[in-house]
Amino acid sequence: MGLAGATMALHAQSLEVQASSGTVEALLPELGWRQAVVGRPLPADTILTSWIDSTARAGIGDSTCSVGPLTHLRVVAVSDQLVQLALQAGSVTVETGGLSYEIEFRGVTIHLQGGAASVSDGVLTLTTATAVVSGVSAQPLPLKPGAVLDLLARNEGPVFRTDSR
Repeated sequence: MGLAGATMALHAQSLEVQASSGTVEALLPELGWRQAVVGRPLPADTILTSWIDSTARAGIGDSTCSVGPLTHLRVVAVSDQLVQLALQAGSVTVETGGLSYEIEFRGVTIHLQGGAASVSDGVLTLTTATAVVSGVSAQPLPLKPGAVLDLLARNEGPVFRTDSR
């Protein structure tokens, strides 16, 4: 596929960079590493990486996703109803607009709807969004706006079977 064909394919269902400051790069399918400049499409399987003192905002329609400094985020899938992201490190803030967002973070899946929320340093904060969180308890956990959940503070159980702690 030529460069023109690859560029057209990127615009099909993708987030688009709306703002970027500092050094933010995107590993784009079939194109490699590129600077995250305003207007650049971020389709499924894109990895977005920000460096020290760097931020970026990407969106589709009236929904946005912002990354903070030292963030490593993968765009898993983008459709007209759902944006799926995988956060490996750093922070992400989303404003859902008309879409739902699903964020995977260290085995926990956060399904966000109707508002704003952020994941930073392993802490989920729902500003105005509602969420259903899977992977922190036996049953999915519904959360209302204003909730704060430490995603890293999960009960792990004893290390050894004979350990009775």
